[in-house]
Amino acid sequence: MHIKDITDFKLSTQKKIFENKKEKGKNKKTYIKRLLNTLIKGGYHDSDPIPTRFLPYIKTAIERARKLDNLTEDFPTKLGTHVYKLGKIY
Repeated sequence: MHIKDITDFKLSTQKKIFENKKEKGKNKKTYIKRLLNTLIKGGYHDSDPIPTRFLPYIKTAIERARKLDNLTEDFPTKLGTHVYKLGKIY
């Protein structure tokens, strides 16, 4: 949500993001990790995620998460997150 608005993706891609399946073969990266590799200049690596790539976009990610949130759910059943609610503590 920091890098791209999920709603900008086609529904078929949103489904793949939600399922987040691992690819077959020796790399076995999840769909989201492969997608991040294409969206982030220089790629994305779990061992070195480079937080400075994401930190400037926290407010954007929070707003995007709010828009996706279904307030009647304790846990998202579709694409989304409740992590943004942690910011309400501050």
